[in-house]
Amino acid sequence: MSEQLPVQTVSKKNPYQVTDPQSQAGLTEVIEAGQIPVRYINKYHTNHDVRCAFCDKHTPHRRGFTAIMKDGRIALCGIDCGRHYFGEEVARNFEKALQKTEEEADRDAILEAAMEDLPVLYEEVCKKWVPLEQSVRSIINALPTFPGNVLKRQTDDNGDFIISDVEVRWFEMPDGSKKPIETKVELGRVKYAKLLQMNSSRFYVAQKNMSAILNGRDHHNKIIHAATRYRHRMSLTQVLDDALQYLEVAALFLTQDNIRQYDKAIRHYRVNYGTKVDWKRKGDGPGVVRVRDWSMEWEKFEIPDLSNIPNLADLAPPIRSAMD
Repeated sequence: MSEQLPVQTVSKKNPYQVTDPQSQAGLTEVIEAGQIPVRYINKYHTNHDVRCAFCDKHTPHRRGFTAIMKDGRIALCGIDCGRHYFGEEVARNFEKALQKTEEEADRDAILEAAMEDLPVLYEEVCKKWVPLEQSVRSIINALPTFPGNVLKRQTDDNGDFIISDVEVRWFEMPDGSKKPIETKVELGRVKYAKLLQMNSSRFYVAQKNMSAILNGRDHHNKIIHAATRYRHRMSLTQVLDDALQYLEVAALFLTQDNIRQYDKAIRHYRVNYGTKVDWKRKGDGPGVVRVRDWSMEWEKFEIPDLSNIPNLADLAPPIRSAMD
């Protein structure tokens, strides 16, 4: 799935980045030699020359910072002048502090947009997608499981579980002796068996993360910081994408032929004596996966409707960029 939920910075309305620094009210054109500002309040990149207020020759430049003095005056400082006149460490700390302030404003703008955009999606995830994911997970969890080494060894690069055996053929050597040649023979395959190793709780994770973003509290009802809420928001795209991929693969895995291949696999590898899996349908009703455990008891699972799994863009139209 290639679509991405748009998450943008404050860009066009960012008060910490300006393109016409001379239009700022109250600029002081010259700052007395030896005076050091308190901090930088923005950075600028213009297409025409402006004069530095701090250096001796007031060197023309196009990139720099707006600095604020202790007495409240503001003045333009060329991008290299600060390091020369204030010292490397002082200027570097001013730049870091400005960057942090800008990042916090960017984060706050994204979270503010999330408070408006997420409630609709959150309700849909809670009412529709988490229950659907749970229905699929209940079927997968009920299936007889292969030992980890068998599952890993028999699953190919495409995610299919290969049911195989070794065929031995004897070839006569020139001296009259016979030599066995072993050949691996495919007996069948369970397609999309990678589902068995996929994280199966992604919509549940999305639900928890969205709740944390909207309420400012985690699932233990503990208050969380804005940085954590922001991290949840920024990871939401991948979480939802993973969740949709899980359901897409489940739709391909839970077919009649595939479940019968799964039954063939557990019998071939002698997984838990007495276990069996089959797939039934009555009339036009939904398919049903039946699982028999070692006690010979059957458990039935109705396959949920997985025919209309949306892509990421269709699932989450309420989520827009943080700022237009």
